[in-house]
Parts: sequence; structure tokens; C-alpha cells
Amino acid sequence: MNQAISALRFYCKHVLHHPTDIQYIRPKKQTKLPQVLSEKEVAQLLKSVTNPKHKAILFLTYSSGLRAGEVVRLRCTDLDIER
Repeated sequence: MNQAISALRFYCKHVLHHPTDIQYIRPKKQTKLPQVLSEKEVAQLLKSVTNPKHKAILFLTYSSGLRAGEVVRLRCTDLDIER
């Protein structure tokens, strides 16, 4: 909708050379709530993974509340563990 309003304003101003003082009401962006998994779905997801490395990543992600981009950039030095 915003693109159509902008195109009309551009056409009137630059093509027709007829600037208008009409105020266009732009629609507000719709906000959506994130989809949240139930405890049962999370448990099923964690149980389905067989690779220990992937399972550790999923457990760490879920337990600490990290986002996907934050998990990707994690380094061993970020974790407070002794090797």
C-alpha cells in the first residue's frame, strides 16, 4: 500500500508537474506475535536430535534464550567452562 501511495505522489509531482497538498493516510504496519512452542513440543524437538554437538547447541540455545544469530557467533571463549 505504501508503495502505491508513493508511486502516485511521484507521478503527480514529477510527471504531471502538479504537486498536491493532499495528505495520504498510510496504513500502520501490522505487528505479529512470535509463535511459541509448548513444553511438550520443545521436549520432542530436543529428544529427536541424535548428534551430540547439535543437541548441545539446541540445549544451550533454549536454556539461555539466545537467538539464532547469537548462537552462530558463539566462541569457546564466550562460554565459562574449563577444558
